[in-house]
Parts: sequence; C-alpha cells; structure tokens
Amino acid sequence: MVTATYAGGVSVLINSLPSVVSLTVTSLPTGLNVTVDGGAPCLTPCNLSLNAGTNHTITAPSTQPTQPGTQLAFSSWSDFGAQSHQILVPVTATTYTAVFKTQFQLTTSVSPPGAGSISPSSGSYYDAGTNETIQAFPVPGYQFASWSGPVANLAQSLTSLTIDAPKSVTAFFNADATPTGGLLFVPLKPCRVSDTRNPVGSFGGPRLGAHQTRSIPVVSSACGVPSTAAAYSLNVTAVPAGPLSYLTLWPTSQSQPLVSTLNSLDGRVKANAAIVSPGPEVRLAYSSQTHRTWF
Repeated sequence: MVTATYAGGVSVLINSLPSVVSLTVTSLPTGLNVTVDGGAPCLTPCNLSLNAGTNHTITAPSTQPTQPGTQLAFSSWSDFGAQSHQILVPVTATTYTAVFKTQFQLTTSVSPPGAGSISPSSGSYYDAGTNETIQAFPVPGYQFASWSGPVANLAQSLTSLTIDAPKSVTAFFNADATPTGGLLFVPLKPCRVSDTRNPVGSFGGPRLGAHQTRSIPVVSSACGVPSTAAAYSLNVTAVPAGPLSYLTLWPTSQSQPLVSTLNSLDGRVKANAAIVSPGPEVRLAYSSQTHRTWF
C-alpha cells in the first residue's frame, strides 16, 4: 500500500499488487523429479508463477533410477544451495537447476556359492568412469582361482575395474588340495609343559628310568593348551646319562607306536619335534640299558 499526497493537501491511498515472477525449476539432465514446498514431485522443467520476495523450498531427491543398473545421483544446485534449501523469489525471471551425475551398479557373485566373499559387496553404485578396487576372499578349505568379467587381472584376487557401465563379475574358487578338515596351526606362547629335572610332581621329576613309561597331562599344564586342540606340536629334549635307544611320544588313548621320537645312541643331549594326536595326556616311553634320562 502506498500513500500519495497531492499539492492540494489531499492524501490518497493506492493499493499495489505484488509482482508475479516466472520461476523455472529444472534439472540436468531434464525429465527428473524435483519438489517445491514439499508438494507432489514435478517432472522437470517445472514452470512456476510466484510472487517476488516470497520464500519457497526446492528439493532434489538423492538418487533417481533411469534403467536397470543405472541411476542418477544428486550433485549440486546451480545456486550452490543444499540438496533441499530455501530460495527468495527475485523480481526477475530466474531458473534453478539441479545437477545430477550418472552412477552404475556393480554386481558380484562367487562360485561355488559359499566358497568365499567379495569386497565391496554386490549391488553398490559408483560414479561413471571411476576405477574401483575389488578383492576376493576364500573361506577355509578353498583358494581363489580366477575372475570372470571385465577386471584388470583375471588371475589376481586383488584387482580393479573401470565403472563405465553396469558391471557384473564372478570370483571362482577351488577346493584346497589338502583334505577336507585340514588343521590350522595356532602358535602358543613358548612354554615348558614338563621338566623332570624339577622336584617330583605331575610335571616334574623323577627321571624316567630304563624301559619305563609316563603320562604327562598336557591340557592341565600351565601352558594354556586348549582342550579342543586337534593335535599338539611338541618339542622334546632328552638329557641321557648314557646311550639312549629311543624316546617315544604318543597319546594315552592309543597303543605305543613302533617308532621313536628321538634317539641318542652316543648319549649326547638331543632334541626333536613331534605332532601328537589330542588327548588329556601324552605318554612317553624310554628304553636304554641301565641309565635314567631327564627330559
């Protein structure tokens, strides 16, 4: 409203109508959905008539699908506003443009199913033209064999590919050459299970005499050997008082094998390693003519 005063001193009130401005909300590329003031989606370009000086909110969705494996992701507005932001309608015709970038989907699979996994996971979208790293990871019992699809190196589990279209790759795995259920070696902190040079006890003396056997409760020792272990990797050292025909380790649940773990026919200190089947105890047998042996 405007007040005008004439020379004769008469004041007149004049009503002024707000200016209506043509406003265009569009997108690059066109034909995409945007919203104004939270209303129903409008397919760009959206031509509006709004009052100058009024506030309105324009919003672009994060992504819009175009065809299978392809989507358009919001990038920016021409006025540098946020994805959803308020505008003040100017006094002249104005256009606001939402810019979108193309993204393609990467689909991955493994063969045989369950033999491994792939990073990144299947179904993710990436900007067109980017180079992405991809890696295959076998599960125990399998090993990576090769890729199928447009990767840089078909024979390497860690490789890459260019996302210039929707891409699909498959990682192939082969069963390990080792028998199913092969064991995994898990090292423990070095620890002495038993030393017969120590005072008499379950893990100490006395010395082992000629043609004697003795059981050592490995799981009950202070070495933290788990009861679920499928085998023990043991080192045994003999300190014989003379010639040692043999020293043998074996699980108490089995009969003594006809093999030796170590021999010292010249009576010298000897050591050897042995893998022994599991059990609460390991049995040792010693044979010499008349001498006793520490171990």
